Amino acid sequence: MLPDARMYFDEVYWNTTAEDQIKVAGRWTLIGTNIGPSRYGPPTGRRVRILGISHQHLTGSRVVEEWSVYSEFNLLKELHLPRAEDGA
Repeated sequence: MLPDARMYFDEVYWNTTAEDQIKVAGRWTLIGTNIGPSRYGPPTGRRVRILGISHQHLTGSRVVEEWSVYSEFNLLKELHLPRAEDGA
């Protein structure tokens, strides 16, 4: 969907637990051009900016759990709603 995607970590926080785990929280931005098919419809050729948050639990140097969230609704708006620069 976004073959030229680049991910940028805007903020990263971590702490250790009594069980020798490291808990990491990161806020990220992914930017790319929609030139491949996806579940969001045919390619639009638009640049999109996706904001998200991820949480990981690490034991040693291994990620043992991970959760990530982002707004699919905002992604759909960026892909399909008319924009001012498109003449709308």
